[in-house]
Amino acid sequence: MKAETILKTRKFDRKSLNFLYNLIVQEGALDKAKKEAEKYSKKALNNIKHLKNSEYKIALQYLLIGNLTRIN
Repeated sequence: MKAETILKTRKFDRKSLNFLYNLIVQEGALDKAKKEAEKYSKKALNNIKHLKNSEYKIALQYLLIGNLTRIN
C-alpha cells in the first residue's frame, strides 16, 4: 500500500489511516513540523520587537508565545 495511492483514491479506512499515521511518525514529519513552527514563531516574536507597545502587539505576542507553548 502506498501513501500516494491512499491519498489519490481517498480511501481513508482504519487500515489506511493507520498506515499513513505510522508513515508520518517513522519519517519524523511531526517533529520537523514542530521545529518549523517554533522557528517561525520565534522569528515573528523577534520581528515585532521594534513595534511600539500597543494592545495589538501584546495580542500578537500572546498568540506567538501560546503557539510556542503548544509546540512544546
